[in-house]
Amino acid sequence: MKHQHAAVCAVLFVLLFSCQTYNKNVTLENAAQKAAADISDKILKGNIAVINVSAQNRNLELQIIRWLENSLLANNHLEVVSRQQIDTVLQEQKLGASGIVDDASAQEIGHILGAAYVLSGELAKIGDRYILNLQLLEVETARLFYSNSFNIKELNEKPKPLRF
Repeated sequence: MKHQHAAVCAVLFVLLFSCQTYNKNVTLENAAQKAAADISDKILKGNIAVINVSAQNRNLELQIIRWLENSLLANNHLEVVSRQQIDTVLQEQKLGASGIVDDASAQEIGHILGAAYVLSGELAKIGDRYILNLQLLEVETARLFYSNSFNIKELNEKPKPLRF
């Protein structure tokens, strides 16, 4: 009995530490790359709309979205819905300014865009830490297809303005 207890503890210890993800203390850009790689491994083909990532300011939101889009595009089997098309739909649906996108509105936006999946998230400040939370919703079924949180090791709260 004592040996069984020790064996169970050893297995739990190994599982606990082998399942430990490397999304602790990463940069925002690395978090976007890791999320895109995870999503690419799960989705064999289809199109994705990165509809919203709320953050402290619009420049930071756009930068996170751009990192996600670029990282998703690096996977040749995925298509990313254009930012201009997404912004048009968000404005038409009166969601652009509010930044609030729940599962039902994300599904509706995905249908309008013809996207198979919609990705949204938020950069939250908890105490002195920042956490990037991302969720991927399958549009047809409204099933949560991917969800992950990344502890951000450092954040420049005043990002440079994006130039296009």
